[in-house]
Amino acid sequence: MCPKCDWLDYDTEEELREHMTDEHNSCCVCNRCFTCPSGLKNHHLVHWIRTAECYSCHGSFASKSAVILHLEQGACESGVRLQHIDYCAKACHSAQWYLHAGGGYKCPTCDWRFRFMSALVQHVESDSCDEAMRWKNDPLAIFFRFIKTSIKR
Repeated sequence: MCPKCDWLDYDTEEELREHMTDEHNSCCVCNRCFTCPSGLKNHHLVHWIRTAECYSCHGSFASKSAVILHLEQGACESGVRLQHIDYCAKACHSAQWYLHAGGGYKCPTCDWRFRFMSALVQHVESDSCDEAMRWKNDPLAIFFRFIKTSIKR
């Protein structure tokens, strides 16, 4: 029986787990419920294997956007802060694809605007649009190579 709906009955645990995820945005790992599907999706990051590494302090993170956020917030021992990320974003030769003329950033594919590079990268990592960072010539892949070489270890 579903603990949220009370009246729904399921034949198997798997059916109940699918129902909890689909109808109640419940995490299948820790059973925490969220008000919307995007909250559940963002929460799943806490359970991911940390495969993204900071270019300076070697800290490990669940995503590239988390690395950039770590740097923007000044949490890295390197002393890199938001101003350095913004400077690198403007200095990179692929900047015309992701800098917005009015300030901030824009998605190269769907033109959504973002105040921070970490927010743009998080958008690209999501299912919100088709922009990619995996190919050598993708604008944000170029940015990541540029910032990696500009931050001293």
